[in-house]
Amino acid sequence: MLAFALLIGAIAIPGAFLAKAFVERMPLHIHTAILDVAVITGGLVMITAAARQLIT
Repeated sequence: MLAFALLIGAIAIPGAFLAKAFVERMPLHIHTAILDVAVITGGLVMITAAARQLIT
């Protein structure tokens, strides 16, 4: 279990630094649009899952 946690951390830490560098160079309106799409997609997924549970 500890090895799995270390593996995830070893992958996540460099990814966080890359993401920070990427977002710092990105225009604000593009970043806002990406976040909007992520939130709307998440909401649609939750609504779809709830609707499927009601149907079955």
